[in-house]
Amino acid sequence: MSNANGSTPEDDAAFKQMLIADPENKKCFECGYPSAPWCDINHAVFVCLDCSGKHRGLGVHLSFVRSSTMDGWTNWKPEKLRQMQAGGNKKARLFFESKGVPKESVRERYNHDGALLYMDMLEATAAGKPFDPRTWKPPH
Repeated sequence: MSNANGSTPEDDAAFKQMLIADPENKKCFECGYPSAPWCDINHAVFVCLDCSGKHRGLGVHLSFVRSSTMDGWTNWKPEKLRQMQAGGNKKARLFFESKGVPKESVRERYNHDGALLYMDMLEATAAGKPFDPRTWKPPH
């Protein structure tokens, strides 16, 4: 059963578990603000309201933004919830650092090959498909 805002008890439980599993998810991935109720599904990171607007400006091909508290997930696209569960702020931060993804500009950050690779890896994981980063080709 959905709440008035679209989220289900299953959604709420899943996001509560994500916050417990990765305490970095409680803070905005971009600016560190202590409340991050928005999700960049493509990279499975949590962001604040201000940074969610910056992500929306990138276009859905780079950052698809949805609320972790107001939107439904299990009744919408359960694979996108699995994508969020496969990621998290800490995993993204460590991956981005290992690939030299820049921090300065949100646009440069998510157009970087490392961020694009991570996005495709998460999508494959959520879909239960194999993914070999050695054969991955950047989309540009």
